[in-house]
Amino acid sequence: MQFPLPANSLYGNEPVIIDLPDGWNVRVCSYKGAVAPKMTQQQLCSVVYGTDIAGKAKGCRDAVIIIDDTTRPTPCGQLAGIIIEELVKAGIPENKIRFVGATGMHRAMAREDFVRKLGEEIVSNFATYSHNPFFNNVMVGICFNGMPIELNAECVNADFKIGIGSLFGHPNTGVAGGGKLIVPGIASSETIRRYHLTPREKWNQNLDARRITVEASELLNLNVKFDALLNGAGEIAQLYAGSCRENLEKNFEDIFDFFSADCPEPADVVIANNYFKPSEANVVLNYPEFFELIKPGGDLIVAANSPMGAATHYLFGKWGDSGIGGLAYYGDSAVPERVGRYFAFSEHLDRGTAQQYHYDAKDPRFRWSNRWSEIVAAIGEGPKDVLILPYAGVPFFKPAIDVGSVPTLFIGGSAFVEV
Repeated sequence: MQFPLPANSLYGNEPVIIDLPDGWNVRVCSYKGAVAPKMTQQQLCSVVYGTDIAGKAKGCRDAVIIIDDTTRPTPCGQLAGIIIEELVKAGIPENKIRFVGATGMHRAMAREDFVRKLGEEIVSNFATYSHNPFFNNVMVGICFNGMPIELNAECVNADFKIGIGSLFGHPNTGVAGGGKLIVPGIASSETIRRYHLTPREKWNQNLDARRITVEASELLNLNVKFDALLNGAGEIAQLYAGSCRENLEKNFEDIFDFFSADCPEPADVVIANNYFKPSEANVVLNYPEFFELIKPGGDLIVAANSPMGAATHYLFGKWGDSGIGGLAYYGDSAVPERVGRYFAFSEHLDRGTAQQYHYDAKDPRFRWSNRWSEIVAAIGEGPKDVLILPYAGVPFFKPAIDVGSVPTLFIGGSAFVEV
């Protein structure tokens, strides 16, 4: 049989078709919202109009629209066009409306990146700027734990501020999106470094890390935040509008339900496909409970198909084999003992930048492959119980997998938590 692995988000959305041997017993575990219908243009307009941007922005001289970068699949252009119309109605000239790409410690966004996020027409007619975590940041205040919050000056100085992003499970803040657009999105390198030293847990909304992001958005005086829930095709299925705090706290149960999935039984082979964040392919592996889905000695295949390759990361990146790495490089992560073999599968292999996301290449269990047939040949076509996670890292399993401790970023046999 053939199976279409969702792939190439922001790059055409063409799936990668893989052939599965007849001897394999294949199970698929997705998430509830994967089949949710796409919101219509009329529905999107209704949500945007409901925020009264045209009224709230009256008297403002200029406006900034902050968008997430290309490591996130949010189709920002669908909302940006409607928002621009509302800002113009408020009396803000088009040449005073600009966009800032919230890159955090990822690489800067180029014109092509903005086109993929916003569309050619918007990029051709409005100024777009990439965030720079090393320069052009100003102090806006101190958050609850004494951490200084330094943010992009272009965003701080704007009269009216709007953010566009999407929500997913995340190891640092419980749920990605919301205030993460601000910290780390448009924060200085030092603010980002200190933010990443906080304890973490997926789907926990009461973390210090999330509190930092919310307080940062309030220190910025972000006027409106749009947070989307994306279906399996990367389309906006639900849209929340309000503040970074409200969007999550008022809708947490709905968000939780949207990303829920029945917890599958362990399998001989687990295919973990990362569609939503292919540039950070191992995001699912940041949770030790994930490895409970693999039978001891079983094979793990992490698929991440995108021409973008792996995300450049100034904080966690490896930056060569010298061992120095980025500002918070902690070494190559180790494949847990229960994994028999680990295959990194992509039609666009990135053996340098991607090493940080694909574990220790010196481990004899680790294998690169850009041909699916090579993986099948290595595993064998005989009877195997196979579990496919088309959107690995997204589902919240019900019942939750209990590993006996708070899930944190997994590195070998220990957890990466610093306080």
